[in-house]
Formats: sequence, structure tokens, C-alpha cells
Amino acid sequence: MTSLANQLACNANASIKIHSTILGIAIVDALGGPAEFHTRFKFPPVFSMIPNDNFGLPAGVWTDDTSMTLCLARSLARRGVFDEQDQMDAYASWHRSGVLSAIDKCFDIGATISQAIHVYERSNSPTEGLKKIKEKLSGSDMSGNGSLMRVAPIGLAYWRSDDDELREFARRSSAVTHPSPMCLEACEVWSLALARIMRATTSATTLSKLDL
Repeated sequence: MTSLANQLACNANASIKIHSTILGIAIVDALGGPAEFHTRFKFPPVFSMIPNDNFGLPAGVWTDDTSMTLCLARSLARRGVFDEQDQMDAYASWHRSGVLSAIDKCFDIGATISQAIHVYERSNSPTEGLKKIKEKLSGSDMSGNGSLMRVAPIGLAYWRSDDDELREFARRSSAVTHPSPMCLEACEVWSLALARIMRATTSATTLSKLDL
């Protein structure tokens, strides 16, 4: 049995922890992808990279979870500020052209995210699109996990921020596709947890707040 000490987060500088977290997301996503859509406890335990027969993919291919995480992370890193329009443009580019997909095309997308992108791209302006998404997709029946699965970069980028600002960015990151209260709160809680782990285990560093 693994001791408790071996399960504690290790100290490292921010750059190492951020890059390791993003890499870890991609690895576990590729490991778990083949078991997706199967009845719980009916898929054999996964101990290595195996082909994803759900989509006819070779072993080691990450899914939409990682692609959208990368979209958000790159938006934060490139823009240097929190920008909902840039994030939505990134998600739309992934959906339309396979940007940041492991195989250069989008082979899977959640229903709510697909609807949000559809509304956004067919609106007269980004501002109008985001407003329509909030109006159309805020119901409890739209409370999928699509925004939660990609939200890690918020806690990683804003771990130095105060909790109120961090919560606000987490909620806004969810709202571009998943504006339901349950999704907003889930992203808020997870981002805060990641930020607190970063604060407790990150060595002194000269990295800027948004250095990804």
C-alpha cells in the first residue's frame, strides 16, 4: 500500500508544476479515452496506452478534454489577460479545423459545447454570441462536465491571485460554453483547489502571473 507521504504534492517551481500538470492531463486523458462511454466496471482496467476503439484511434491519443485544456492554456499564455472571445475563438478553431487536436481534427465534442459554438459563430458579434449562450444554455439540463474538464489552466495561471479574482475567472471560463450555476460552481471549486495546491507547494519563482 502506498504511504500517505508518497501521495503528498511535491515542492517545485511554478514552471515545472504547470508543465507537469498539463502533461499529466494529456497522459491520463489518453489512458482513459478507450474506456469512455462504456458501462462502469465493465471495461478492463487500463495499465498502458491502448487503442481507442470508440473512434478508431491509435494508442496514446488524447481527447477533447485535453484539446480544450490546451486551447484555454494557450489563450491565457498568448493574450496575457483573461479574454472570453479569444477562448471561444480557440474552441471554435479546434472544432472546425482540429487546432490542438492530437490528430489534427475534432473527432468528439460534447453536445453543450457544440451548441455553444454554434450559437457563438452565428451571432452578429462575439458579445452578442456570449450573451445568447448564457440565455440559451443556463438550464440545469445543460450541466455537463465540458467546462470542468478543461478548467485546470485557470488555477495554474492565477494561483497568485486572491481567491475572489480566481473564482471570478473560473466562473467566466465556464460560462462561455457552460453557464449553468452547477458548472460555474464546479469550475470555481476545482480552480481554487488547484491554486491552493500551487501556493502550498511552489518554490519561489520570478515567473509572471500568466506565464504558462
